[in-house]
Amino acid sequence: MYKCLGNTFSKVCQKGTGCGGAGDVQSCAQNGGSWETVSVADEKACEALRVNGVVTRWSYFRNFEEGTKVASFKPTGIMNAGSKCDTGPVISLGEHYSVCNEDTQFFQDIDAGLSGEAAFKANPAYYSGSKNGIFQFMGPLTRSKVVKVASVTAEPEIPFTSNICFLTMLWPANQGLVKSMISGSKGHLLITEPTNYAAAESIDFESGKATILGGTNAGKIQFKTAQAVRLWGTSNTGSVEFSNSADVVIGDVTNTHTITFTDTSATFVNVVNEAAGVVTGNGGKYYAYNIINKGKIIINKGTVDGMFKCNTGTVTIGASVTGTIAVDGACSGTVNSGGATLTTLTAIPVKMTIVLGGSPAFTTTEQDSFKRLVAANAGNVCGSGGDSSCSSADVAIVVSRRDVTVALTLTTYKAASATIATSTLTTYLKSGGFKTALNAAGIAATSVAASGGAAGPTPSPTNSTSPTPASAPVIATVEHVVTVSSVANKAAYTISVAEAYDLGYAKTLGLTKLKEAKETMKAGCSVTSVAEDARRAGVSITFTAIAPAAATGGVALTAAAVNAAVTGAALATQIKAVIAANNITGVTAPSAADITPKAAVVSQAQVAAAASSGGGSTVIIVVVVIAVIVLLGGGVAAYMYMMQKKGPEEKEKDPLSPKSGTCVTVNTLSMDDEKNGKPPGASYMKNGQWFDEEGQPLQARTIE
Repeated sequence: MYKCLGNTFSKVCQKGTGCGGAGDVQSCAQNGGSWETVSVADEKACEALRVNGVVTRWSYFRNFEEGTKVASFKPTGIMNAGSKCDTGPVISLGEHYSVCNEDTQFFQDIDAGLSGEAAFKANPAYYSGSKNGIFQFMGPLTRSKVVKVASVTAEPEIPFTSNICFLTMLWPANQGLVKSMISGSKGHLLITEPTNYAAAESIDFESGKATILGGTNAGKIQFKTAQAVRLWGTSNTGSVEFSNSADVVIGDVTNTHTITFTDTSATFVNVVNEAAGVVTGNGGKYYAYNIINKGKIIINKGTVDGMFKCNTGTVTIGASVTGTIAVDGACSGTVNSGGATLTTLTAIPVKMTIVLGGSPAFTTTEQDSFKRLVAANAGNVCGSGGDSSCSSADVAIVVSRRDVTVALTLTTYKAASATIATSTLTTYLKSGGFKTALNAAGIAATSVAASGGAAGPTPSPTNSTSPTPASAPVIATVEHVVTVSSVANKAAYTISVAEAYDLGYAKTLGLTKLKEAKETMKAGCSVTSVAEDARRAGVSITFTAIAPAAATGGVALTAAAVNAAVTGAALATQIKAVIAANNITGVTAPSAADITPKAAVVSQAQVAAAASSGGGSTVIIVVVVIAVIVLLGGGVAAYMYMMQKKGPEEKEKDPLSPKSGTCVTVNTLSMDDEKNGKPPGASYMKNGQWFDEEGQPLQARTIE
């Protein structure tokens, strides 16, 4: 026989007696006072007692009571011996969710590049585990388990109801039903690294925004919501279904079973469809970039704009489908293009060698960071049209452990783009900014040496006449140091600030264009920046700009032209314009008086004119979409880990039989502090999480 523990919640008013005005338990006790429970109607009435020096506190406790006995329960599968669970079969947390906190602040802080610690410190009420904070259910929803057990017939279920706004669920394991019915307009359920077993009924999103980061799915996931949907880094061996949403983004997903879309607008980046995988689109719009297909992709109806990095499987496009399909000619497989236009691409690699001094560990995670840095600073040179931003999937590296030598290859598909990428990367990889960025990403390189960079083979020209030097394009490289006193220090030069300043600097030089009402870089152009603390106040920012003459009216930039264009007033005006146009939140534009540009250093290089690698439609993935995917895949996941450090990995066994019964569990702590190890500094527990005497959450812990 196994006995479960049920959960109930109680709200009580506590009055301090003889505390001498002390507001916490310890100080009250030191003054010879004590706390006692008083009977009041609600929190407002409790607060009303706080007069004439009386100390009151409104507490929200979780009580643990014995639940029903579950016959013949054997703690195997995803449950460990001695695990505690709710009596089930349904546990709904919505009734305890009294405040609507939206995800706006959360994503603003991520956009600003804040760490979890900095975000919490800046806005403790929003991030707290109290009933007013977004992590009020972080304790019970961390490593929560929806478990089937023997001798109980009902299906286990955790529904999230309509009064919930932004909610996070970390590392859940599901054998039953997790169902999101949260607020359609403000709701957002974010699930990090789920394990959805084959025995599970489903993870359902019926309303509100839906995000899943990482994890595995062997069962079924259904995105039925009409709101924004994000699926990042998940390995799917089960079934994933999308319908209704016009804002679906999928990145770094590996599929070995089925993914189905019905009347959606979906963007795919770096998706791998394995040999057993089947992806089906039934109406809507489909944008794809850097897809590897080994199985079957079928688009029955809708529009498509896709680029396949490698296709060894079968792509079938319906006769009524419109749009374009671009496939790497070296790995084209079988493509039945139907009503779409098919373009064959010729890859043109850019190859460089980088030696990292100091023998950094260069782990797999660090290698991924390395590739992201290279991709982000290569310029808009990727994609079939050679004018899309690059992703880490465009970068291949081979690592030698002798002094950590990295052989780098960036794949482009236009000869002109390969030439521009060579110049851009040569400048960036040899700059001090690259080493600084490596160190910031946790790669402990003490020095960086880059060489090579010649673009790979280009298609033969259509005639034997070589271009004359006068007809060869010219690329200008600008190094410009600008001091800004209104940015407090280099730590304040966050991702969002750098975005505004880089685009503002580029706009000042005429290197940007409006695309969908937002400022973006012109083809072949790039601006990066590195901030260092200035001697007196503010920061010293080094801008590095790459500008083909074609982007500046056919006349290459000169030092005189840059110095004349980049004044304090001009740069301040353009940064302000970028912030407004691109809706960059949390960034204040500097004034003209805050900015002091130094003399710019400009070099020019004439490169060989190159022929196009082929015609056809251009596949352009909007930069902001890729940025969103990077944000979700790296920023949010990292942020969630910061907010609650992940414990040791659990070794899970196979789930119980699908024909078994049910036991719903959310992580619980019994009231037996000695047995379960009350954390040092803990005063009371609320929603399964310990809090100190000041009401601040301690590191949540799971007792199993």
